[in-house]
Amino acid sequence: MTQAPARPKAPRRRHDREIVMLAVPAFGALVAEPLFVMADSAIVGHLGTAQLAGLGVASALLVTSVSVFVFLAYATTAAVARRV
Repeated sequence: MTQAPARPKAPRRRHDREIVMLAVPAFGALVAEPLFVMADSAIVGHLGTAQLAGLGVASALLVTSVSVFVFLAYATTAAVARRV
């Protein structure tokens, strides 16, 4: 049984680098909001129960609004990636 000739790997590595260059900032944008909420909870948790409850309501509204409008991020990311 003969093996097919090996393909050059240089174009694949270049595409992998391009994908990573687009994926890392997108991942950072998706991870930033939950990290902000977690940091806010850690800081406000030292102030008291009422303040933490207020932050809980505000965090719920923030997470809901991000979830509702996440389609804008996905749509514009693809459009910008095609333009670049």
